[in-house]
Amino acid sequence: MTLGLLDDLLGAAEAQGRPCLGVGVSVPGVVSGPDGVVNSIPELGWSKLPLGKILRERTSVPVFLENDANAMAYGELQRGAGQHTSNLVALLLGNGLGAGIVTDGVLHRGARSAAGEVGYMLMERSSLRRSYGELGDLEDRVGSQAVTREARKKGIDVPAGTLLTAHDILLLAAQGSEPAASEIADGILDMISMAIAAMAIILDPEVIVVGSGLATNSDLIIPGVRKRLNGRIFEVPDLVPPALGADAVIMGAAELAMNSVSGLTYLAHHGG
Repeated sequence: MTLGLLDDLLGAAEAQGRPCLGVGVSVPGVVSGPDGVVNSIPELGWSKLPLGKILRERTSVPVFLENDANAMAYGELQRGAGQHTSNLVALLLGNGLGAGIVTDGVLHRGARSAAGEVGYMLMERSSLRRSYGELGDLEDRVGSQAVTREARKKGIDVPAGTLLTAHDILLLAAQGSEPAASEIADGILDMISMAIAAMAIILDPEVIVVGSGLATNSDLIIPGVRKRLNGRIFEVPDLVPPALGADAVIMGAAELAMNSVSGLTYLAHHGG
């Protein structure tokens, strides 16, 4: 499906007389190495998939592969809520939870391209006595698999083969249509607040952009987080929704691809 979409988009660009000069791709996982290896995306059954290499073998056009939270952070830095700052964090809550970190105007990926993988944060003492595989402690509490499991446990009807996201539960709680959803939503907001508090304390960003998958309604998250953190950490950063809305990730991927092709990329990093 990914390869077919790439072919379709390249064909559409050529048909419009606007040949594509570069391709930006975002994925919900850690991207590392010259082959653009996607370490793990359990929902898609991907593990150590050299997606960058596969895509580059499909086309002669340069391909730039990036983690979705990093792409969102860069998109908001260039064209959205972060245009007037050089220090921001973009928190992306979808099937899992990830963060893109910009420090002094530069995306910070870390030694293993895994900076911002907040889903692996350990949330309490008991976390030290468990082992985690593809999901970290925090993601095992607010990721889609955990949320779906908890929803079924609380009696919420979830069709077989369906995964609920944290956003789905927050929306149900706001609508008041599922009483059990409110309890689950409170737990989700507690966990997200603790993650944001840790990032605020350690990174001291001016802005934290809070996005929820492809949804644009961050009002389900931000007021609850702000209420939980006020008076509990040194200073709560400016918490804002993505100014680019549902296009934040794809715009960031496009910006990164453009900069890579033009030679203006902020970091000499190939494939991730």
